Amino acid sequence: MSTGGALREAWVVFRKEVRGLARDRHTVIYSVLVPLFLYPGLVWGIVQVLAYARGVEERTASRVLVVDGSRDEALAKLLAGREGLEVLLGAKGSSDSRAAARAKILAGEADAVLAFTPSREGAGGAAWAGSARVYFNSARGASRRARERLEEALAAYRSQVLLDAARSAGAGPEVLDAAPLAARDLSTREDIARTIASHVLPLLMTVVTALGALYPALEVTVGERERGTLETTLAAPVSRSSLVLGKYLAVTAFALLAFAINVASMGLTLLQLGSQLGLDAPPVSPWALLATGTAALLLALLLGAVMMLIGLAARSFKEGQAYVTPVYVLALLPAALASSGGGALTEALALVPVVNVSALFREALLGRLAAAPAAICVISSAAYVAAALLLGARLLRDESLWTGQGLPLPRALALVVPARLRRGGAPRG
Repeated sequence: MSTGGALREAWVVFRKEVRGLARDRHTVIYSVLVPLFLYPGLVWGIVQVLAYARGVEERTASRVLVVDGSRDEALAKLLAGREGLEVLLGAKGSSDSRAAARAKILAGEADAVLAFTPSREGAGGAAWAGSARVYFNSARGASRRARERLEEALAAYRSQVLLDAARSAGAGPEVLDAAPLAARDLSTREDIARTIASHVLPLLMTVVTALGALYPALEVTVGERERGTLETTLAAPVSRSSLVLGKYLAVTAFALLAFAINVASMGLTLLQLGSQLGLDAPPVSPWALLATGTAALLLALLLGAVMMLIGLAARSFKEGQAYVTPVYVLALLPAALASSGGGALTEALALVPVVNVSALFREALLGRLAAAPAAICVISSAAYVAAALLLGARLLRDESLWTGQGLPLPRALALVVPARLRRGGAPRG
């Protein structure tokens, strides 16, 4: 059959599979509705919950227990007037030991315990500020917040003591300003927005693309077999290669659809959140758009090929889900590594499957995409897709994959590995 005829047959199969997938409930949910509503809703909900919790924290006063025997009038006055602190005085004779402080915090009597040795005068009448110990429990948010507020209060107290000492020595407040530190943040609001997007979107791209390919890949293979319609499809006047190509393109199309819907939905969500956080949307260059589309296409092609092959090897839809889920999880691990903000996309990293595509997406968002690693990433990913398709084409020669009988490992190796290599070399003449 000519190439044009095979492509026409594949197009017919593609349209038939797309219509079937569009009527499937799982495919619509996980390829359309989940990317459209769930993830943006989760991001929006998490931000709102965090903002509310932060507001509650700011309005809640931290209870600080000042143990007996370590009270200083100046410090007590400063703490009493400090916003966000509620000072509690310990009973007479209370201990300032670590065990006692831990018991007070765990019992809920205080968020933090302050043990302070009052200031005293040294030789020549010089004032000494003494020492302070703050006991807190880092496992509790209220206790960590109490520690931060206490540290700010103690820093103010320390500055006041030093200023009083300087004045008593005849010096002014300028003596406290030796080697002042002035930090200047050179990042723009666009840079911050790029960084946030580069940490979130690459992992999310892998999640939605893999999820968008998962159910369509199972539906066009083992799902059709369970419904009893695969035999009818195989009996149609269509070559086996055209049939596989049409199904494969349908799976890839739904994976790309899930990616496109999610990116559009997440983009609108991040724009709204950016306006609330005071961040500017970074400009997206045509090269970045091209790299993003290429990364999504390569990822969809690779995951679609692997998941569809696994779907054919499964004997039931439930078994297919069990086989494909580890592939889904394994695809997320390198994507999480790339999203963690490691190094830039290098030539070596561009050869690692899935990691290279996620890193390519991240570099495009950051606006620092280099030509050589990007080219290596595209070429290597295309080679992995071709290898997966070639492997699938060899395995699909066995009818047991189509009939649901399973494919034992020895038979799979016999289909994939040439006979000459299995015998350890060329046959003797």
